[in-house]
Amino acid sequence: MTDLRLPGLPFPLESSGSPACEASVAGGTLTLALSAAHHVIPSEHRGAGFAVLSGTSMLGGAAGPILAGAIAGVSVRGIFVANAVVYGLMIGFVYKNVRH
Repeated sequence: MTDLRLPGLPFPLESSGSPACEASVAGGTLTLALSAAHHVIPSEHRGAGFAVLSGTSMLGGAAGPILAGAIAGVSVRGIFVANAVVYGLMIGFVYKNVRH
């Protein structure tokens, strides 16, 4: 396997440690989401809420690369459009359903 070198970077990307950084950030966001859910979800529905939250994060990690690859086969810009649509739907869902 050859190292990927980008202009301006003095090191190959494989040795940059970026997967470790991404993993630590992803773990932090899941912890933050579960912590926020604890305060938002009523105690009688908390188990189901945590199951949905954890299940969707697992499903996203499994299906995300497959869907991104399929979208990239059509257009690389399509990945960004799909992300914008998903984030817009998530923001709308949270705005509609989370009571202040």
